[in-house]
Amino acid sequence: MFVERRRRIEPIVDPSLDSYRLPDGRPLDLFGVVAHSPAAFADLKGATARVLHATELPPRLRELLILRILHNYDAVAEWQVHLQLFAAAADISASDLTAVRSSQKMLPGVEGAMLELADAVSGRGAVDDDLWRRIHDAVGTRGAVEAVFVGAQYVKVALMNNVLHVEPPLPPG
Repeated sequence: MFVERRRRIEPIVDPSLDSYRLPDGRPLDLFGVVAHSPAAFADLKGATARVLHATELPPRLRELLILRILHNYDAVAEWQVHLQLFAAAADISASDLTAVRSSQKMLPGVEGAMLELADAVSGRGAVDDDLWRRIHDAVGTRGAVEAVFVGAQYVKVALMNNVLHVEPPLPPG
């Protein structure tokens, strides 16, 4: 459930942030806010780029995992960004979004396992042997490690969104 919050930090406006924009040209608030710390900004840029461009995890599995974590943390701003920038290319449908938001197991196989992984890293930060085996059997060692990397990165992104009160690009509703 979205809780309206006042922005805590005004984002930096700088030409170096021009590549971090929505399709309509609006800047991505998180990058402008985090840019107040060069170390945090470098980490966010680098890790996010690696998640999106240097992993072999299929985009659909990556986005299901990310969206569930963002849902679990109620990170509305980043949820909206991922819907606008990545969901269509990852073939995320309205029924997938219903599954992501549901506490019921609605997706089979490795897709369902990705939602379970998101819940595990969002919760206690541990994965039981059965879940690890199902993920590993479906995507291999590299894919399983990358899924944990993606999950950990987006737990961090969700926390930054919430603690820094990043403004969603779209109005609530």
